[in-house]
Amino acid sequence: MLDIFKLAGSKIFKNIIKVFLGDISSAVLSAIAAICAIRVLGPSDFGLVALVITVISFVSLLADPGIFTGLVRFGSRYSKEDPEKAKQVFKISFFVKLAISSLLSIALSVLAGWIAGNIFKKPGISMALRLAGIGVFGSSMIHFLNGYFQARQEFGKYVLVNTLPNAIKLVCILVLIYLGAVNTANVIYIYVVAPIFGFLIGYAVMSKGFLLKGPINFGVFNELYGFTKWVFISAICVKIASALDIFMLGRFKDMDSVGIYSAGQRVVLFLSLIQMSINRVLFPEVSKFVKKEEFKKFIRYLFEVILIVAVITAAIFIAADYMVVRLFGSQYAQSALILKILLVGFFMSTFLNPLGMIIYSENKPHLLAITDVLQLGTAALALYLLIPSYGPAGAAWAVTLARLPALLLIPFFVHRIILLKNE
Repeated sequence: MLDIFKLAGSKIFKNIIKVFLGDISSAVLSAIAAICAIRVLGPSDFGLVALVITVISFVSLLADPGIFTGLVRFGSRYSKEDPEKAKQVFKISFFVKLAISSLLSIALSVLAGWIAGNIFKKPGISMALRLAGIGVFGSSMIHFLNGYFQARQEFGKYVLVNTLPNAIKLVCILVLIYLGAVNTANVIYIYVVAPIFGFLIGYAVMSKGFLLKGPINFGVFNELYGFTKWVFISAICVKIASALDIFMLGRFKDMDSVGIYSAGQRVVLFLSLIQMSINRVLFPEVSKFVKKEEFKKFIRYLFEVILIVAVITAAIFIAADYMVVRLFGSQYAQSALILKILLVGFFMSTFLNPLGMIIYSENKPHLLAITDVLQLGTAALALYLLIPSYGPAGAAWAVTLARLPALLLIPFFVHRIILLKNE
């Protein structure tokens, strides 16, 4: 039986609420900024903005060869067991992230014309993609800061780094609206520059003692990247799958279709804060588990949290048509169907992602890599088959169907891990 009062009084739940409130503040700012841009620009112009945001997000992932997960996994564990080793984890992660982020930012800016003409078949978007290259650096370095503050459980600083870029976006867009100067180029500039300011502020408040702590320990380096090579495969597959919908809509359909799909997707991205808040608090905790009973208790706790998420998801599903029109305007009415379809996949992920932490905790990331490769293959095939005939709705169904391999495999893997684990 669900004991709400016991659940609400637990330390983990309080941390989830703390992170969630910070995330919700950031997301409200981001959502208001996006709604303003969506309403002023219209589906076609916002479609280009959404494409740029997706490119930034996707390329930023390439700058993270498993760094984030390894950083939180080993940084949180060694912070307690071996603080000097934890500093090495932070140092290695920082410099690897900095080098890869810089290279990818330059590469995207240089190759923007070729990508626009040969991949998207739209040469006119080359300048937008070139600007996206600049945004990659700030976005990927903020991702490092998120992992660092999460591993050290410095949630106040984490909230600051997440909130500031979105506050900058909102203020700038509101100023442009007041001045009557809102256009696609200006909105793209805002989304490119804001993450860079966020990183600079986050770097200023970050404890930087680990950067000066002697030479790199290659033993720690090998341990960290022996684990993260599998995480990188998973991360690449997940990110390609999550960006493939926008990319393929941009390739096979027009920017109106991208805009309609992106509006519905925005609501689900906002809701995903619930997932992220749960994951950010639970992952450092689960990384410390060693006993079978700890894992069993975690799963029982997870079921209680999922019941709450289910109620929220059902309420939004029912109100989707009204919500979309009120938020974005009648020109986005078709986005309500997109939202309803994507909500199904969102709910599945809310349960499956925390279960995946058990697999990481037991140093079996290859199992998740296998699952994510299958999800990517499913997504690519379904998108290719459904988008030409069904457009945005086809993309939404494809993304939802891609969750099926994880729905089958992750619970099976977790069951086997717990069954074979010693007391």
